[in-house]
Amino acid sequence: MGGRLGIPASATMIDIEPRNTYENATGTKRLLRSASNLIVSSASHLSRAELVFTKQGLRVTPAPCDNVSQDRPQESWDDIDMFNILPNENALQQTWEAVAEVAGVVIYGLAGKL
Repeated sequence: MGGRLGIPASATMIDIEPRNTYENATGTKRLLRSASNLIVSSASHLSRAELVFTKQGLRVTPAPCDNVSQDRPQESWDDIDMFNILPNENALQQTWEAVAEVAGVVIYGLAGKL
């Protein structure tokens, strides 16, 4: 991906060993120390990642990916039926991701990782 943006491969690192955001941040600190870092992460997770990396003393620039949005024309109330208000698979997945991130922020905060 970086190559398409004009970033040489020698200037990029992909870290696959950490099991969580905290391990990723501490490993990055060990490798790069005070260098400026671009964090590419899920849009729903990026706020917590930015807090964890900043807590490690790293300068970060967040770069969200996989934003979730809907692009549909304004619907009139006449076109809505009862199935439009029932939860669907996407809504349940988004709710799960939001709950997981809130729980992650609370747990990381209590553990002193934020």
